[in-house]
Amino acid sequence: MKPPPQNDMKDETHTPAAPPRAALFRGHNTLHDLGVTAARQLQALTARLMQIEREIRDAQPKKSGAIILYLYTHSKRCNGCPHPVWKQWRYHPRNRMHRWVAHALPSSRITQRLPRNPPLPALNALVHEALAIDAKRQALIAAFGALQRASQKAAGRSKRPPEAPRVSGAADAP
Repeated sequence: MKPPPQNDMKDETHTPAAPPRAALFRGHNTLHDLGVTAARQLQALTARLMQIEREIRDAQPKKSGAIILYLYTHSKRCNGCPHPVWKQWRYHPRNRMHRWVAHALPSSRITQRLPRNPPLPALNALVHEALAIDAKRQALIAAFGALQRASQKAAGRSKRPPEAPRVSGAADAP
């Protein structure tokens, strides 16, 4: 018996492709790893922000003009918790009910309100680090929000109800 004839012409342009199912799992695993890495980064940034909150309190004397970082949480399921808020404590001797009042400060004015006399370089470094960490956290949280909205849109779900189509001349009707 003769062996079957061999084809001497080999197709060099054809390379075996991975099955679509394997490619799907590989893509899924890559996205999963990316999400886990981003979540761990967010957790590490939040943990460092909590340490800085304590260090800022310890780095300055407890007197009028002290700048404090507060990290607020709420009961909702929020990816951005804790929310950092900067406050400056002031003493009001004439106010009998509330002698110590914490005034909220926007993040853009924190560096202007840092104590200058005497200068506290450790406090300045902590405040600048906290502002940089907060900016990184906000970028990650915004990316998570965009991903969540894209996922809901792809699934056909939306938090907002669809808008009714606008009819021209409807506002003019009595």
